[in-house]
Amino acid sequence: AEAFGGGAYGGGGAGLWDDDDDLPLELLGLDNSALTPPPGSGRSAATGGSVGASGGAAGRLGRGEALGVDLDAVLGNLEGSEEVIYGEAFVQLAGDDLVVPRGDDALREFLVSHTALGLADLDRVLTEELVTLDGFLRALRDNAAEDNEVIDCFFGLPSVDGESVDPGECRRALKVLAQSMGIDGLSVSMWERIFGAASVGGPGGEQNVSMEQWVVSCHLLFRIFRLVDFADLSPSLLAAAPASTRGGGASSSAGEETF
Repeated sequence: AEAFGGGAYGGGGAGLWDDDDDLPLELLGLDNSALTPPPGSGRSAATGGSVGASGGAAGRLGRGEALGVDLDAVLGNLEGSEEVIYGEAFVQLAGDDLVVPRGDDALREFLVSHTALGLADLDRVLTEELVTLDGFLRALRDNAAEDNEVIDCFFGLPSVDGESVDPGECRRALKVLAQSMGIDGLSVSMWERIFGAASVGGPGGEQNVSMEQWVVSCHLLFRIFRLVDFADLSPSLLAAAPASTRGGGASSSAGEETF
């Protein structure tokens, strides 16, 4: 299935953004220095773009790569990656004013496309007449998943002690939720990285999961997938899976299972 092509949590780009714009992230106090490409990567520190002999961009990069954010950065520093990627989007929405009226059509379209919110939910979530970057990020982070659906899913899992669920059951359920977003064909090693970033089962991944921990992990998982989609990093999720097994759920020729 094509990543994020539909499903209960389907979103996808709203088609509002011009990837060729160089955006003044410093206006928002954002710093992507910790997320910039390493020396020798062939990408410029300022924009992340590949630079040829003439100094111009050589080809087109995805939104994340153009800002120095890759999949490793997302999984290792989710909040910082969100600030850089969504900060770029906010600058395009806000312009020089650095605030956006909460009734702005482009703002509302963006939030509906990249969260579990519907149009009817936005006035409840956007409590200020003028939306700042902090309010924008909070709306994206707090509403990556729909709490009632996430909780219903938890109570459908077999309980260990009436209050918690085995971490293996949680991981299997999260994979099913990911499939509802069009995420398919990931390798075992990639899933382990994602589950680690989403704190599934605690630091060692072996602790039983309470409902509160489940909700936190679900929100982290959906924040990761939504950011990966918007940053054009979806191909990186499949990089570890051989092309013959992507999307198929079969075992790879190297012996690594995909889902």
